[in-house]
Amino acid sequence: MIGAQVEKFKAHFLALRKEKVSRAEAWKTQWACYLNKLPLDQYLTDQVILDAIKHKTKEGTASRERFCNKLKKFVEFLDFETKLDLKELSRGYELSPVDEDTLPTDEEILAALDLIDDPEWRTAYRLQAVFGLRNHEIFFLNRSNVQIHEGITVLKVSKEAKTGFHPVAALYPEWFDDPEWNLRTAKLPDIELDLEKTTLADIGREVTMAFRRFKIPFTPYKLRQAWARRAMMFGFTDDAAAEFMGHSVQVHREHYHRLIAMKEGLRIAQASMSNPNRPKPPQR
Repeated sequence: MIGAQVEKFKAHFLALRKEKVSRAEAWKTQWACYLNKLPLDQYLTDQVILDAIKHKTKEGTASRERFCNKLKKFVEFLDFETKLDLKELSRGYELSPVDEDTLPTDEEILAALDLIDDPEWRTAYRLQAVFGLRNHEIFFLNRSNVQIHEGITVLKVSKEAKTGFHPVAALYPEWFDDPEWNLRTAKLPDIELDLEKTTLADIGREVTMAFRRFKIPFTPYKLRQAWARRAMMFGFTDDAAAEFMGHSVQVHREHYHRLIAMKEGLRIAQASMSNPNRPKPPQR
């Protein structure tokens, strides 16, 4: 039965070397939620796999792509011979490019602070805005070790976060250093952070629910995307921005390609317009 096969794979997975997050946490958030889509009381067949893909996920979604990727590794572990092309079945998902028109301006980000009447959640909001953090990373940010590299204020996100240990940069640094904000030591909301009792996803949901509770007119992730736009304004390379956001350069370019293209287009246009030999309008 599939249930027994999943338990066998789980035992194998939990026995692997500990990596960036606990194996139990990784199993719960990265595997169980997908493999449990299979009918655990049935035998594994190509038809069962195909039905699960079609009925448990939508075509052209990230969920289907991840499900197919997990299934591929699962059947490989079981040495199960399938005639299905799981890679082909996962196709159709593309990382949605960010549309700048949907992003709050920095002025709007500041204005939204007035909606948050809880000082601890104000600190969480400010940290996310300043460093472009994922929701859960707010609570795994090491604020005791601030480094300054050529004028850039850098902190580190701890290894427990989704993409592990990585640096983050303060944009604007003036926001981080604002004594009124007190971001180096200000208290964060008291929520459960023990990953033996909760998950990164649950921690992230606490942030999303807070945004709804305070009626902030955009989602938390927009603060992260606005940071990416700000990084382009500062002249960060794609590699540097991706490093500080904790994802690959490929993901960065796919997700922010519209902003990157606009920035490059403006650079070329400005160079062209400053050329004294550029075309001139006709005279009457």
